[in-house]
Amino acid sequence: MVFPLLVAGYISYCYVMIPTDLKSETFYDPYSCDNCPDINDDIQFRLYTKSEPNESYILRPNDDSTLLKSPFNPEHKTFIFIHGFKEHANSKSARTIKNALLQSNDCNVIIVNWGNLSKAPDYCKVISRMPVTGTYVAQMIKWLESTFSISRTTFHVIGFSLGAHVSGLAGEALARNDTNNIKIGRITGLDPAGPAFEASNGLDKTDATFVDIIHTNTNLFGISKPIGHVDFYVNYGFTQPGCCIYEIACSHQRAWIIFAESVLTPYEFPAFRCNDPGFWRTTKLLVGRMSKPESNCEIFKNDYMGFIASPKSEGQFVVLTNNEPPYGKKWGVVPSNISEISASLENSNNDDNKCNEIRRT
Repeated sequence: MVFPLLVAGYISYCYVMIPTDLKSETFYDPYSCDNCPDINDDIQFRLYTKSEPNESYILRPNDDSTLLKSPFNPEHKTFIFIHGFKEHANSKSARTIKNALLQSNDCNVIIVNWGNLSKAPDYCKVISRMPVTGTYVAQMIKWLESTFSISRTTFHVIGFSLGAHVSGLAGEALARNDTNNIKIGRITGLDPAGPAFEASNGLDKTDATFVDIIHTNTNLFGISKPIGHVDFYVNYGFTQPGCCIYEIACSHQRAWIIFAESVLTPYEFPAFRCNDPGFWRTTKLLVGRMSKPESNCEIFKNDYMGFIASPKSEGQFVVLTNNEPPYGKKWGVVPSNISEISASLENSNNDDNKCNEIRRT
């Protein structure tokens, strides 16, 4: 109980210290800030390909030799991953996403390493560095476009936590500086950071042609409001099954774990469309348990969360998972009514015995 109160107090300080409009012209001009990061030292773009999945090539925007000497293939789809707070290019989230993409696709994977700027403990200061980081990501995408005559509409940017908002800032910069307002093809936000962003201008559905969001920790580190064309609330978006109460980052990190799994097994995460998610989310917060959602949730056979999420699946959805890997429910045939499966979440949420066993070991 004390930890959330401390977080709330610190985030209130962030609201005072940092302007809410992170997408302003001033924030986006990398030459107008004090002590700007160095694009080569503080931000790195690491390229990986299927032929050399464990060998990274450092791409330096506007230094064409670094690109031409690399195995970047303009004929292949390009994925860009942006890590979160306290992370770096070798963090487990980056490695897991990269490995899943390269295992299932012949593609280019670029990891944005902004670890020098996302270091703990000053969360507020990290937020203030995000707009210029997003600008540099936008510059890198424009560089790839101009060098190989490929379109940003084919790019898929994936961001975790604060990295999700950096993705949005990059998308905003690209569209705003383009006379035709051409946007990035897709941005996937993996539990976009909530603290200091519930009321501010972070990632939203205007930043790419298709923005899909996976919510896994709306009651602590993740944003609660819907911000994409489609928002998936995994196990209703609260503490994830299998996460003990003292594992404070477990539910937040579940977002990138589930997305990586969806790359490898894309049809394992059917989604249930809910007309009034605010009602059942409020019920969960007030009474500590979820009311049955049968009356305001529907099941369709072509709505899936994760890698194969579709722009046609617009709206807000619930996705139920297992409490341990593999997290995909593996329904086989999608149930005809959510009442057939809603009880499974209550059963999987009962992890007291598991947590007690962990404490004793």
